Amino acid sequence: MSEETIKRRSKSKLEILCYVTSAVMLAAALFMTVTNIIYIVNYMSAYGYGFTDMWMDIISTIITGFASYFTYSVLTFCAAKAIAYINAGKETVTEEAEEEKTE
Repeated sequence: MSEETIKRRSKSKLEILCYVTSAVMLAAALFMTVTNIIYIVNYMSAYGYGFTDMWMDIISTIITGFASYFTYSVLTFCAAKAIAYINAGKETVTEEAEEEKTE
Protein backbone atom coordinates (compact mmCIF):
# COMPACT_ATOMS: atom_id res chain seq x y z
CA MET A 1 0.00 0.00 0.00
CA SER A 2 1.20 3.46 -0.76
CA GLU A 3 1.43 6.22 1.77
CA GLU A 4 -1.48 8.04 0.13
CA THR A 5 -3.92 5.17 0.70
CA ILE A 6 -2.90 4.79 4.35
CA LYS A 7 -3.02 8.52 5.10
CA ARG A 8 -6.49 9.63 6.14
CA ARG A 9 -7.75 13.15 6.34
CA SER A 10 -8.43 14.23 9.90
CA LYS A 11 -11.88 15.63 10.55
CA SER A 12 -12.21 19.14 11.91
CA LYS A 13 -13.88 19.74 15.26
CA LEU A 14 -16.72 21.62 13.60
CA GLU A 15 -17.35 18.70 11.26
CA ILE A 16 -17.47 16.24 14.16
CA LEU A 17 -19.77 18.58 16.09
CA CYS A 18 -22.15 18.71 13.12
CA TYR A 19 -22.20 14.91 12.83
CA VAL A 20 -22.88 14.50 16.56
CA THR A 21 -25.61 17.17 16.49
CA SER A 22 -27.19 15.44 13.51
CA ALA A 23 -27.24 12.09 15.31
CA VAL A 24 -28.72 13.63 18.46
CA MET A 25 -31.45 15.40 16.49
CA LEU A 26 -32.28 12.19 14.61
CA ALA A 27 -32.61 10.39 17.95
CA ALA A 28 -34.84 13.22 19.20
CA ALA A 29 -37.00 12.90 16.07
CA LEU A 30 -37.48 9.19 16.67
CA PHE A 31 -38.19 9.81 20.36
CA MET A 32 -40.80 12.44 19.50
CA THR A 33 -42.45 10.06 17.04
CA VAL A 34 -42.75 7.35 19.69
CA THR A 35 -43.95 9.87 22.28
CA ASN A 36 -46.59 11.24 19.93
CA ILE A 37 -47.84 7.76 19.08
CA ILE A 38 -48.13 6.88 22.77
CA TYR A 39 -49.99 10.14 23.41
CA ILE A 40 -52.43 9.47 20.56
CA VAL A 41 -53.09 5.90 21.70
CA ASN A 42 -53.78 7.10 25.26
CA TYR A 43 -56.02 9.90 23.98
CA MET A 44 -58.03 7.56 21.75
CA SER A 45 -58.50 5.02 24.54
CA ALA A 46 -59.48 7.67 27.10
CA TYR A 47 -62.12 9.33 24.91
CA GLY A 48 -63.25 6.28 22.95
CA TYR A 49 -62.20 7.46 19.51
CA GLY A 50 -61.07 5.19 16.71
CA PHE A 51 -58.43 5.66 14.05
CA THR A 52 -61.00 6.56 11.41
CA ASP A 53 -62.48 9.27 13.63
CA MET A 54 -59.26 11.23 13.97
CA TRP A 55 -56.83 10.05 11.29
CA MET A 56 -56.07 13.61 10.13
CA ASP A 57 -55.18 14.65 13.67
CA ILE A 58 -52.99 11.58 14.09
CA ILE A 59 -51.02 12.28 10.93
CA SER A 60 -50.58 15.98 11.67
CA THR A 61 -49.49 15.33 15.26
CA ILE A 62 -46.88 12.78 14.23
CA ILE A 63 -45.56 14.90 11.36
CA THR A 64 -45.28 18.12 13.38
CA GLY A 65 -43.44 16.33 16.18
CA PHE A 66 -41.07 14.58 13.79
CA ALA A 67 -40.49 17.09 11.00
CA SER A 68 -38.62 19.85 12.80
CA TYR A 69 -36.09 17.52 14.44
CA PHE A 70 -35.61 15.48 11.27
CA THR A 71 -35.14 18.61 9.15
CA TYR A 72 -32.54 19.99 11.56
CA SER A 73 -30.78 16.62 11.54
CA VAL A 74 -30.59 16.58 7.74
CA LEU A 75 -29.38 20.19 7.60
CA THR A 76 -26.58 19.63 10.10
CA PHE A 77 -25.53 16.43 8.30
CA CYS A 78 -25.39 18.34 5.01
CA ALA A 79 -23.38 21.09 6.71
CA ALA A 80 -20.87 18.50 7.94
CA LYS A 81 -20.57 17.07 4.43
CA ALA A 82 -20.05 20.57 3.02
CA ILE A 83 -17.35 21.29 5.60
CA ALA A 84 -15.66 17.98 4.74
CA TYR A 85 -15.77 18.85 1.02
CA ILE A 86 -14.28 22.30 1.64
CA ASN A 87 -11.55 20.92 3.90
CA ALA A 88 -10.69 18.21 1.36
CA GLY A 89 -10.36 20.89 -1.32
CA LYS A 90 -8.06 22.98 0.88
CA GLU A 91 -5.83 19.99 1.58
CA THR A 92 -5.62 19.17 -2.13
CA VAL A 93 -4.61 22.73 -2.96
CA THR A 94 -2.03 22.71 -0.15
CA GLU A 95 -0.53 19.40 -1.33
CA GLU A 96 -0.29 20.67 -4.91
CA ALA A 97 1.45 23.83 -3.73
CA GLU A 98 3.95 21.79 -1.71
CA GLU A 99 4.69 19.59 -4.74
CA GLU A 100 5.35 22.67 -6.87
CA LYS A 101 7.79 24.04 -4.27
CA THR A 102 9.77 20.80 -4.19
CA GLU A 103 10.10 20.69 -7.99
